[in-house]
Formats: sequence, structure tokens, C-alpha cells
Amino acid sequence: PENPRYRRDLSVSLNNVADILKAQNKWDEALKLYTESLEIHRKLTADFPQNTQYFQDLQYVQRKIDALQPKPSDADVLAQLKKLLGV
Repeated sequence: PENPRYRRDLSVSLNNVADILKAQNKWDEALKLYTESLEIHRKLTADFPQNTQYFQDLQYVQRKIDALQPKPSDADVLAQLKKLLGV
């Protein structure tokens, strides 16, 4: 949609559906919708840099995407450090 309010509403709806998919352990599908929402917010912040709500929304969606990314375990980190140090 061209209207920024409708674009934001669409993004919020995408987030809501992604939250449901995440709760159902459908990680790939959730990530796809979060990413689509993120793109909408990137365009909104570029088009309306004076609107702080769009920047807050952008950060919110980015945190949701970050939360879906696998985090290395302590053992993985230790193994990587040992490899780098040649131990």
C-alpha cells in the first residue's frame, strides 16, 4: 500500500502472524514474515525519517529476527577459541 498507515498496519499484521507461527515452532515461516515486516519498516523509516515510531517498530522487528537466530553454546565458543589459539 502507498498509505504509510496502511503499510504499518500490514507490517504489524505480519508480525502477529509470525508470532503465531513462532509459537507453533514454524521457525522458517515466522522468519519469512518477520523479514517481510522488517523490509516494510526499512522503507517507512527511509520515507519518513522524522517519524520515531517507525524507527521503534524497525528495532522491535529486528529484535524478533535476532531472537530466532541460533546462538552458539558455550562449548561451541570455547572450541572456536581453542582453534583460534591453536590449543
